[in-house]
Amino acid sequence: MREIKMKHCKRWRARSALLATLALAGWLQEAHACAPDAQLPALDFGEMVYGTAQGSVVNELVPMSEWVEISGDKVFTDCTLSGEHSVAWIYSDRSVVGTYLEDGESYPALRVPSVGGGSAKLAIVFKRSYNDGPMKPIKFDGADYESVVPASMRFRIMARILIQAPITYGRGSLSYSYHLAVIRGGFHGKSHPGRVAGNFELRANTCALISDETLYVTLDPVAASEFEGMGGKVGGREIDLRLRCDPDVRVHATMTDATSPANRTSTLSLADGSTAMGVGFEILRNGNVPVFFGPDSSVIGAENQFHVADIPASGGEVVLPLTVRYVQTEPVLIPGELYARATITFSYQ
Repeated sequence: MREIKMKHCKRWRARSALLATLALAGWLQEAHACAPDAQLPALDFGEMVYGTAQGSVVNELVPMSEWVEISGDKVFTDCTLSGEHSVAWIYSDRSVVGTYLEDGESYPALRVPSVGGGSAKLAIVFKRSYNDGPMKPIKFDGADYESVVPASMRFRIMARILIQAPITYGRGSLSYSYHLAVIRGGFHGKSHPGRVAGNFELRANTCALISDETLYVTLDPVAASEFEGMGGKVGGREIDLRLRCDPDVRVHATMTDATSPANRTSTLSLADGSTAMGVGFEILRNGNVPVFFGPDSSVIGAENQFHVADIPASGGEVVLPLTVRYVQTEPVLIPGELYARATITFSYQ
């Protein structure tokens, strides 16, 4: 009887070992139901320039790029899991830095790591479409809206880079990664990695000078008898400075006496080569406003800086009309030739 019991015990143990092996083999087969991860097309923003205004500030977030799109047909064909699954997004950084609003939709903006660019604070927003459905913001709250059949799923993904105000300026690059995954019952059946890349330049909205960088102004000769004493003004020659400007720029300017940069009067100092004495040049802007000279500086509020124009949201050209004339600076005039030099520095605010 003991021998019979011993044999039965051995058979039971053998069957138990065989069943355990079969269960392990079945679990491994389920885990390998999908091929290794496939890379999604890159969301490549290329060279982005922030300077020409691309949009208004929304909750301290400003669009720095247009929407960039990638798409795929039956993206999960290498995954043999059947039935409906939920779609999930996995991000390298899920820090929400704000909310971006566009066309009545709300987008959580995620922080985007960047290098350079004056420590610029960048963010990204996503929207997507499955199986030719409507584009919807991606909310980052675990599984996404619809259930899908992985083997027949088509997708469109769009993303936009934002920058947080206040803006700092410089050049830099960005890098971000995410995964598009299908899940069922908490099990990730498939995960496709994707990446976001691009370079950027952050610059202030500016203007370009259309006029020649160096303008030569020659006044007609005048007789000493035409002056009426100290401070008398004679003659005049008009010139225009022309600029082409980006949108939403407030243009200011400062004129500097190139011969005597510390001069803060409205009369230019005479330059080398001048033989006349007791007379100088005065510059008027907008027809009748004397220009007082200041430092060669674009700093906001520089001494004797003056307002030129406010550029509309469409951008445009600016004309700064100037008039140059003689002014008597001493009681006694000595005829001769006179020369002077001035520079103008524009500030875009």
